[in-house]
Formats: sequence, C-alpha cells, structure tokens
Amino acid sequence: MGWNNIVEALKLEGMARQLAVHCALKKHDEDGIHLTLAPAHLSLRNKKIEERLQQALSQHYGQPVRLIIDVGTPHAETPAVIQGQRETDRRQAAVQMIADDVNIKAMQEAFNAHVVPESIQPV
Repeated sequence: MGWNNIVEALKLEGMARQLAVHCALKKHDEDGIHLTLAPAHLSLRNKKIEERLQQALSQHYGQPVRLIIDVGTPHAETPAVIQGQRETDRRQAAVQMIADDVNIKAMQEAFNAHVVPESIQPV
C-alpha cells in the first residue's frame, strides 16, 4: 500500500492531515515509519501534530509505530503533489471537453463568443 493510500485510510483532519499529505514515505521498517518533509513545509512540524499522526498510524497498523520525520527533498511524490496533479488533469480534461463540444462551437460561431479557459472548473 502506497503512502497516498495510507494517508487516505488514516482519516486524519486538520494540521495532522496537512503534515501527512506533505510528507513522502522514505521507508517502513522495524525501526518505524520514516517520512521526508520538504523544507518548504517545515512550518507543519509540531510535536502535538506529529503525535496525532503517530497515533493514527499506530491505530492503522494495530500496534505501536515509531514515526521519524526527516526534512529534505522527498524522493517520491507526496499525496499533496499527487492530488494537485489530479486536479490539473481534471481541469485540462474539462477545458478540452468544452473546446470539443459541438454545441459550444455552434454558439461561438453564431454569437461570435469565446470561452475563457481560466473560468472552466471540473465538477
């Protein structure tokens, strides 16, 4: 199970979720779960927030889990990056659907209208 799926399974909220989605899984071994947090998100680190994440992980695995967070460049995509890419892909698909729609094209021709691509939002 990838880190993105683990984070979703944890059902975290608030700052603990933000910390989790901005980390990448470095490794999971007998020492614990090692995460990497980019320096740009260092402000998310807080003892209480890390404890909430550690508790959620322990509950998820059904045993005590040691959480180790290193600051550095993640070597894998974080859940936040994955979600951002999904949103970008969905938006691009919506823009393309509007551009390819025959009814939209007909209105553009009939009324000399144009679509503002930045206004298109996927539903």
